[in-house]
Amino acid sequence: MIGWTETFLPLSFILFLALCGAYLSKKLNKPTLLSFILLGVIVSNVVKTPLLTQQFLQPLATLGVVLLLFTVGLESPLYAIIRKGANVYKIAALQMAGTSLGIFVFIVVLFHNLFLALVLSVTLALSSTAIVGKMLNEQGEGTSRTGSTTLGILIIQDLVSVLVITVLTAFISNGGGSITTPIINSGISILVLGVVYFVSIVAMDKLFVLSHFNREELALFTFALLFFSLWLFTRLSIPETTAGFLVGAILAHRIEQHEIFSQVRVFRDILLVLFFFFLGTYITIITLPLLVFSFLFAVVIMLIKFTVLSGIIFFMGYHKKTAFWVSFDLMQVGEFSFVILSLLGTSAWLKPYEYQFFLMVVIWSLLIFSLLYQYKHRLYDLIDKKLLKFLPSPGMAVTEQENLKSVSPEAIDHIIICGYGRVGAYVGHGLLLSNIPVVVIDTNKETVHKLKEKGVKVLYGDATEPDLLSYAQAERAQFLIIALPDPIEQEKIILTAKHLNPKIRIITRSHLTSHMRHLKALGVEYLFQPEFEAAVTILKSLLKIYKRDKDEIKKHIHYLKIEHGMAS
Repeated sequence: MIGWTETFLPLSFILFLALCGAYLSKKLNKPTLLSFILLGVIVSNVVKTPLLTQQFLQPLATLGVVLLLFTVGLESPLYAIIRKGANVYKIAALQMAGTSLGIFVFIVVLFHNLFLALVLSVTLALSSTAIVGKMLNEQGEGTSRTGSTTLGILIIQDLVSVLVITVLTAFISNGGGSITTPIINSGISILVLGVVYFVSIVAMDKLFVLSHFNREELALFTFALLFFSLWLFTRLSIPETTAGFLVGAILAHRIEQHEIFSQVRVFRDILLVLFFFFLGTYITIITLPLLVFSFLFAVVIMLIKFTVLSGIIFFMGYHKKTAFWVSFDLMQVGEFSFVILSLLGTSAWLKPYEYQFFLMVVIWSLLIFSLLYQYKHRLYDLIDKKLLKFLPSPGMAVTEQENLKSVSPEAIDHIIICGYGRVGAYVGHGLLLSNIPVVVIDTNKETVHKLKEKGVKVLYGDATEPDLLSYAQAERAQFLIIALPDPIEQEKIILTAKHLNPKIRIITRSHLTSHMRHLKALGVEYLFQPEFEAAVTILKSLLKIYKRDKDEIKKHIHYLKIEHGMAS
């Protein structure tokens, strides 16, 4: 039996290694969880510490997964899921069904085990909420049409993962006998959880109104509720991960949601480091055939996921670029697959060699995705030239001929708006109210239809395609507003516009300070950074409240803009 004092040195060693791995990942612009897994693989094959792993790391790693599910529930209130819209539900359902079927056939052919193929097909159909969500937010694409669709699918996948874990745990606890009993038990458990969910929301509202928790009391209450739920659910043979998700979903409806998240996040992140490191320690058989076969298997799985999802989105009437982006972002296998694989491994449904093989498949998929992510624009251009341009366009809002007729050849001194999302729509609406001629380019067919019904000149398509700016009469336009967040797309549009009309005045925004100078060098005349503009607006309001002179306010704001590279 290992005592607490004997764990301090190994634990500190693991966390220092993780710190080095995180630093290296940041420098290489790669997901940190990959470095934690790889470190676990290296340590397990160099330093043999199975007893420490089993007795100490495993409970902490499990708690890390529970807290991960807790924060997923905390960030997924019922109203937010409902608000995603019917199209996202359809895409998510078809994606899970289509991808699972494709993977199921592939695994059955290789392993000849129907039950194993069924569970693994659903498991490998899941994608990584942690990695994709982080990448979208870093690129400022979380609120874009593509980003919101991707995140909506991920939320629904997370719900599916909770359901799979619940049913699988019930099946394993049943001894792997008849599948009817665990399904019935799982159904009863889910109904009970639904009742508990709605009753608890009402109870929590009353409790919080009466209690008026301060920050310290809120943290104590949150962890006490979570740990009590873990104890209660395990006594009822319901997975602790389900308990974590349910408690998070209940607290998600409180206005204190974000404060709770901030208190739990650091603790969760540290324990997740141990979880991914712990997973790496299970990979003890590293042979060339295993590495090669698992790599090829991962590539096939990713191709199945990409092909199925892109086909679904495209044939539902979305633009080909939207179909590519969403499918590309979701083609890796997610972190919840590790939890499901661990259940299969510990229950002996997977043999040790098979368990390590599928762990390697998941790791390969994450590694391949992270390496390809920085080249996704080039991959899109390549695939578009070789394949996508030959595909039909079901559900397309307008044809190329209609695009040609949408803007009068006599159009002059108009403003072109690329992207009619939140930013583009606000600007466009204001310009239309002022009777200023506007031409909109957007990939959302519903937006295009609505604008055409209002008599607005609008083109359907990808603004990075040179033909679209030509159709929009860019050579005669006075301004070009780029309301798209992606830096590479912005650059393509700027270069095309300047080629068509060197005198066109370009307005755009950038979330990344490092990219602003590059955009200026390309010829952007008016450049805005949303976070900086918000700070300036807040500062102006405060200085006015403190009755500062207008000239003084102007001087301070101008100084800040110079300091930030927004003025000279």
